[in-house]
Order: sequence, then C-alpha cells, then structure tokens
Amino acid sequence: MPITPFARRFAASSDLFLRVTQRYEKPAWDIPGAEIEIALDKPFCKLIHFKQQESGKKKVLLVAPLSGAGSREL
Repeated sequence: MPITPFARRFAASSDLFLRVTQRYEKPAWDIPGAEIEIALDKPFCKLIHFKQQESGKKKVLLVAPLSGAGSREL
C-alpha cells in the first residue's frame, strides 16, 4: 500500500500537535543542603527560594530562559 503525500503530511501534523500539547513533568530540584521555599506564586511563574542550612556559603541566582510568545513582548 503506497503512502500518499497527504498521508505523510497528516501524520507529521498529528505528531507535531501531540508534541506541542503534551504536558512534561518538571525535574525535581536536587540541591544538597537546601530547603525549598516558594516565595511568590503567580499563575505564570513561581519564585523559589532555596534556604541553605549553613550560612557563609556563596549565593547563586538561577534564572530560567524565557520561551514562547510572551518573552518577545518584554
């Protein structure tokens, strides 16, 4: 049974739709010696504070890259 160009295009469109709408699980934060605290919770983001048990350690700011249509409007 030959595969027509329409069937190939339909299969590719279906695959793209599945990948775009699929929900992906966020990986867990695996930072030893840190307690996770949500400092601010908004519908579009969460500001997470990592409390360190030992004081005197260096502070690090983690910033996630922006993606999607909203990031171009900033």
